[in-house]
Amino acid sequence: MPIESLEIIGKWKQLCRLLISYNDFKHAADIAHYYLEGDYELDREEWADGDYYQRRVMGEAMNCAMIIAYARPFSGNDKAALEKIPDLPSRYVRSLDERGRQVHELIIKDRNSRMAHSDSDAWEMIPQVLELGEGRELIAPVHNDTLAPLSKDDIRILMSNCNIFMESIMEAREDLERQLQGYLPELKVLDEGDE
Repeated sequence: MPIESLEIIGKWKQLCRLLISYNDFKHAADIAHYYLEGDYELDREEWADGDYYQRRVMGEAMNCAMIIAYARPFSGNDKAALEKIPDLPSRYVRSLDERGRQVHELIIKDRNSRMAHSDSDAWEMIPQVLELGEGRELIAPVHNDTLAPLSKDDIRILMSNCNIFMESIMEAREDLERQLQGYLPELKVLDEGDE
């Protein structure tokens, strides 16, 4: 295969990763927006509220989806694919300020140990015997709250990171699109009268 073809294939793969990553960050930012707009941050002691469990489950689900969507571009994608599309380069993370990088690292850690996997270190599961009286006992699982959502401040930073990434992706995308002009297939849009 000519070197020019390998270079074009490499740029095409980069463009694909940028397009996929943009959508992942948009998804994460949208979920974060709705999480912050809704009433999903709960004090775990709010047992008396009638809709506590529904709000808790919805908040945990949104948190999980937001973290997974945010982390996808950095998560070792396409491991089994013959034509691997590379992960988003680390230079995107370097464009964040110190607080943005801290939240980024927290999100990636949460994704890897709490959201995408049930990491035993994250859970710190310690079954304990709970004595109920009259000789009755119950094994109680004592563990970390692995589904505890990010703080509102961290979610705001996540949204800011997503916006920074999406802006950088748009710049890189425009550059790659110019370089790939003439190499990408054309999509023909038919008018209503055309067949």
